Amino acid sequence: MQVIFARNRHWISWLVRVRTNSDWSHVAIVDGDNVIEAMGGFGVTLTPIDRFKARYDKFEVRQMIGDIERARSKLGMEFDLSGLWGIFFRKQWQNPEQWFCSEIVAHACTYISDDYQHNFTPELLYWLSTPVTNMRADNE
Repeated sequence: MQVIFARNRHWISWLVRVRTNSDWSHVAIVDGDNVIEAMGGFGVTLTPIDRFKARYDKFEVRQMIGDIERARSKLGMEFDLSGLWGIFFRKQWQNPEQWFCSEIVAHACTYISDDYQHNFTPELLYWLSTPVTNMRADNE
């Protein structure tokens, strides 16, 4: 499956990148002309990829081994704000019925145990991914 990593100049993006020691603040799964992503205030949604890319100054598409159907099955579920705060404070505050961006991607990865998917950040997922030739785009 293809995964898109992204960041922008918003203070929340900066905070996520600093706290997780990452180049990326957001990650989503490419699903045709859309992405499956988990966003605060929206939950797990299907977003047109052009609208996704317009929100970010920098993005990169990479590959991971996974089952996109696992992510599709979570469409419409709520955003896991407590789980995201748990990453910041290194606590296990996740809600198993709610999702944040890197958690939904980890869930779709067939080699990541469901018991640990809430521990993954965009940076950890980036390390586990591989490049897709000619798919890098920087909008800076």
